[in-house]
Order: sequence, then C-alpha cells, then structure tokens
Amino acid sequence: MPKKPVITDSVAYDELVKLKLTGVDSTVLRCRMGYVKANQILTHYLNPIGEQTRIHPSFLPTQASGRWSTTEYPVTNWPKQIRDIVVPDLGTYWIDADWDGIEARVVAALSGDVEDLKAFEMGWDIHTLTACGMYSMPLPPILTKKCHTDPSCEAWRQQWKPAWKGEGDKRRWLAKTTRFGLAYAVDERGVVHAKGIEESGLTVDKLIETGRLYLSSKPLLRRWKIATWDKVLRDREARTFLGRRRKLFVSAADLKKWTARIPPDCAKAGLNHIVQGSVADMANRCIIDITDSWPQCVLKQQRHDGFTFQFPNEVDAWPEIRPMLERRWQLTPEHSITSTASWSRINEDGATVELR
Repeated sequence: MPKKPVITDSVAYDELVKLKLTGVDSTVLRCRMGYVKANQILTHYLNPIGEQTRIHPSFLPTQASGRWSTTEYPVTNWPKQIRDIVVPDLGTYWIDADWDGIEARVVAALSGDVEDLKAFEMGWDIHTLTACGMYSMPLPPILTKKCHTDPSCEAWRQQWKPAWKGEGDKRRWLAKTTRFGLAYAVDERGVVHAKGIEESGLTVDKLIETGRLYLSSKPLLRRWKIATWDKVLRDREARTFLGRRRKLFVSAADLKKWTARIPPDCAKAGLNHIVQGSVADMANRCIIDITDSWPQCVLKQQRHDGFTFQFPNEVDAWPEIRPMLERRWQLTPEHSITSTASWSRINEDGATVELR
C-alpha cells in the first residue's frame, strides 16, 4: 500500500505565503499554513528524537561569519513551542541570556544613527519610535513602553487613526518586522522576505510601500550600506570591528554589476560579515571570559545572540556573569554600544524564572 504523501518542506509553506501576499485570504489557507508549520515541527524536530531521554547536539563555530553551527540535533532552530522539552541535569540549573536587539545596535553604531543609539542607550521603545518616524507622527510624551498604557499618553494614542492599540499595535509590529527585514536588504523590496511578514495581512505592493516609508526615515542606513558595499568590493575583503577578516572573490561581472549600482552577492556577503560576524566575535569573547572564570560552567547552547550556561545548584553565578555579557563595545572611534540582555533561570524541574 503506497504511503500517504506528507508536505513538510519549506517550499510548500513559501508558496502559501506568496499566495497570501497577493491578497488571497481564507480560513482554508490559514489552516493549511498552520498545518504545514505544525507538521514541520513534528517531522523535522520531534520525530528524529524518537524515545530518547537525552540528546547530545554538536556545536561548532564553522560558519563563515563566525556563527556556531548546531547539528544532531538543531536545537537552536527549535520553535518556542517545544524548547521546554529539554531541561537541566539533576543538581544543576541553566542561566539563559538573550542580547536585546544586538544586530540593530551594531548597525546603528556603524551607520552613525545617533537617534537609534540614544534610544537603545535610554531604554526607549525603539519600535514605537520607528513607527512614529515611518508614519510621520509625533513622539509620545513617554518614550519607554509605558507610552502604551500611561494616562499621560492617551492624547497621543488617540492622534493615530485608528487609535494606537498599545504594545501589540499592528503598526508597531510592522515597524519592528520591517526594521529586521531591511537590515541587509538592497532596497525596500526586501521587506517581502522578512520573517513572519505574511502575518501582516498586507499585499506585496503595500509591504513595499511600508519598506519605502522605513528607508525614507533612515537615510543614514542606505548611505552606510552603499559605502560598505563599495569598500568591500574595493578591498576584496570584509572585517568585523574586532578585526576578523573574511576574504571575498570579486569577479569582473561583480564589478560591472556594481557599476549599475546593483550590489553583487559578494558585496552583500561582506556587509553581512561585518554585522553578523561582529556579533559572533562578541559572543565568542563573552563565552571565553565566562567559561575561563567559572570552571563549573558548561556552555549548553549558543544562538548567535543568545546563550545558555549550566551551573551547579549551589553556585549563584548570575551576579558575576551578567557584567561579562552586558558590557561596552567600541565599534567606531565615535560610537559604542552596550550589549544589554534579557535573563532567565531554568531550574532542573523545567520551571523558568525571569532575572532582573
């Protein structure tokens, strides 16, 4: 009896996304997209584990950017719905840290975006401020996330049409998603490929217009990208701010493409290395400092901008490792950033406690 075919590859989901971005929407389409995602979790992540009670992933810094690769099993790619199936060993706990918008901070420093740098430094709600810039709206009286609920910001919330709905406002989500989607893109069309953008409910044309609004509010970003692509092609290499080099092959066809102001793939790879490679260098330096200072520490996972460290229950390590991860980095002679993080402790029973 022939086996029933199961669609689990990402192409199937991508095709559904393309259909939705044309303006097509229905209960059937949404259910199908949900099914494909759920089926991918089952077939890609859960079924390979089977009945094992312990897994041994391999972590190696093998990527060109300096990022770590995780295989057998790819726990860094696991969706949030299943991450809690792995818990610390008995007698131990995990400290989990995620850097806050670290790539956006690196880009802001390298591009000289002093507005973003100040927002990060002051702890302001960067995505709400971005939305204000995109839609030409005034800034709220309070620039932190309190603007979503504080009575003093009610008049500002009502200025929006329709009225601002708080932290979950669709325009804030769209500003956040657009920011991440266009960090490395050539132009506003890159927003169409942003992760999760299909949830916006907007068509391709509307999304491109949103991308155009974002880029028009960030002129320094575009200027920095062009200058970086030009330097990468001229030098045939890219370096992180800590000096790690990546050599690049540049062909005559690449230079001809750049003459038409279209960045070739090698130029885009160089810019990616400068940003993502810098974050990888920062992460590796922090890992070395922490594991050198704490012989009892075991690195359980590294997610580019996230870390999971294991410690014995009798050790209270967080107060001392926090400044090792949350430190000042001088990216250019003029601009520096602080790598702030969100912290939590996972106990051996799987219970998670936020650390503040």
